[in-house]
Amino acid sequence: MGPAELREFIFQAGSALTATAGFAFHKYRFSTGSRVFAVVFAPGRAIRHGGGFPPLTAGKDFYTPLVPAVLSGSMTYVPNRLIKIALGMVYYFLYA
Repeated sequence: MGPAELREFIFQAGSALTATAGFAFHKYRFSTGSRVFAVVFAPGRAIRHGGGFPPLTAGKDFYTPLVPAVLSGSMTYVPNRLIKIALGMVYYFLYA
């Protein structure tokens, strides 16, 4: 694993451990809001990955798309932001 991949792995592991620590120390609790936004986030993320995880700026997909659709950066901007907002709201309502 090269330095760039190791750095990315550490960032992702740290993010995952943040969520795990919240449950371990009883800081999180499932509320109606967290469940609603999780239901919005999960299918949105699955659809985005099914489309090949189209980036906003580069013209090439990161993965081989399962759904053969040509999406431009402007077409992926709004769903990308909505998915990120939904994830942020899940975390917010887990703490609330």
